[in-house]
Amino acid sequence: MNIVSIDIERTDGRTFCGTLEYRHDHHYGTLLWTVEWRESLEVMVEFFPGTEFEVIDVVRDHQQLLIDRLLDTLVQRIDKETLSL
Repeated sequence: MNIVSIDIERTDGRTFCGTLEYRHDHHYGTLLWTVEWRESLEVMVEFFPGTEFEVIDVVRDHQQLLIDRLLDTLVQRIDKETLSL
């Protein structure tokens, strides 16, 4: 699993959405994603198929990598004070 790019499409300060391009087993795909920082320590991360429904297994098999890279990217690209509770 290689993550090719992560794009942030929209944000309202605590909720973000965008696209994640990946390469897995010589196949390129797109995931749509949403991240929501809640009022507690909880962060809600969701992925949706962007190209085809077969990616559900890819997301399940690589869930932790996808979440870690997505959250790392968000923290690097946005104002860190936005994320503080």
